[in-house]
Amino acid sequence: MATIDGTRCSACGVCAEERCPVDAVVLEGAVYTVKLERCIGCGVCAIACPTGAISLARRPEAERDEPPRTLMRWGLARAACRNAHPAPPPPPPAGPESPASG
Repeated sequence: MATIDGTRCSACGVCAEERCPVDAVVLEGAVYTVKLERCIGCGVCAIACPTGAISLARRPEAERDEPPRTLMRWGLARAACRNAHPAPPPPPPAGPESPASG
């Protein structure tokens, strides 16, 4: 999981708007912080940070989730954790074509 050192953070936003794939980095006041319940620990923010204010640490064993068996299950689990809305249902099948107007 990522943590941001507020004394080193320049609040440039590179870690958040341009990099974090799960929107875990948010602006709070004048500095950015990490929503730990969203952070997947990918490290993209840490690599992008121009001031080196972001570091990564392993989650405590008790907080780790069992890895999903498939990418689809991972995506669904992340969406549920983020309180995201489920994907809309597919459109109904197309009915018979309407007659051409003359």
